[in-house]
Amino acid sequence: MEVSYNLRYQKSNFSNKVVIDKEGEIIIYGKGFRLKGKGAGDKGELINFSELKEFYYKDEKIIFITFNKEKYILTDSGNLFDQLLIDIYKARNEFLMDALFMKGGKLRAEFEGNFERLSKFNKLINKGHAKIKLFEKSLVLVPEIQDAFAINFDFVSFYEFDELDYSLKIVTDDGSTITVSQLGNDYEFFQEKMDMLLGGMYETIVNDG
Repeated sequence: MEVSYNLRYQKSNFSNKVVIDKEGEIIIYGKGFRLKGKGAGDKGELINFSELKEFYYKDEKIIFITFNKEKYILTDSGNLFDQLLIDIYKARNEFLMDALFMKGGKLRAEFEGNFERLSKFNKLINKGHAKIKLFEKSLVLVPEIQDAFAINFDFVSFYEFDELDYSLKIVTDDGSTITVSQLGNDYEFFQEKMDMLLGGMYETIVNDG
């Protein structure tokens, strides 16, 4: 994956002093992106997703802060802002899934649906539409413009399907609750796969030959 967008970017140092403010472009790669100004002589700077401490968006601005306390603000992407956001999160979520070892075993199925995640105090953490990836040992939710997160089956304390709402409720060991719904025609297949995986009936055959 490699896509680019024209925009304006501003960089501030740890004391909040603006050190770069220029028109240029962002080039998105698999593990990060490059910000560079206009002109062939500007090499810009490469930023890996692993360097980011905070990453969020607000009012058509994309803001991120590195572990070195450098702050970047990306603006003026025009009517391509939504697509830029989708492409950054797509690359970032692929990185997060690998870096945080979210993929437990082999991928067994993939769906699309809605999710809602509540803390143990019943406070909304996040919700939205997401790709739902079922691995042998984990369920990974990959929203379009939010960070991906995983539910390791070893840490599931309770789960149940609601046949009326066509939804799945999962409670984890730390008390948080995740509800998956709006799976459409895939609901029964999703239920069957989840029962197999969460029910411990799935056997992985490893062939070293």
